[in-house]
This record gives sequence, structure tokens and C-alpha cells, in this order.
Amino acid sequence: MSEPQIRDCLRQLVRDRGPAKTTCPAEVARALSADDWRSLIRKFEQLVWPWRKRVRSS
Repeated sequence: MSEPQIRDCLRQLVRDRGPAKTTCPAEVARALSADDWRSLIRKFEQLVWPWRKRVRSS
């Protein structure tokens, strides 16, 4: 799974939920691969943590 695919999936889930809503890594991973979602958790976290820090400091 590529970083752009993970990022796009996360953005879509957040957009679908609307403002002031959250999502967890497992939800994104399951949306990307229902059968192999656990293997995506680490990759998701590595991608999102730096992004999360930038958003919170804005």
C-alpha cells in the first residue's frame, strides 16, 4: 500500500465524517484492506504522526 493511497483514504474518511470527528488507525487500515489491515497499522502511524503534529501546531 502506497503512502498516497493511505493519505487519500484517511482524507476521505475524515471528509465523510465531517468537522470535529475523528478516526483511528484501524478504521483506515480496514478501509484499505479488510483481510490484511493489521499489517497496515504501523505504516499508517509512521505516515500520520508527523502530519498530526503539524496540524496540531497550526
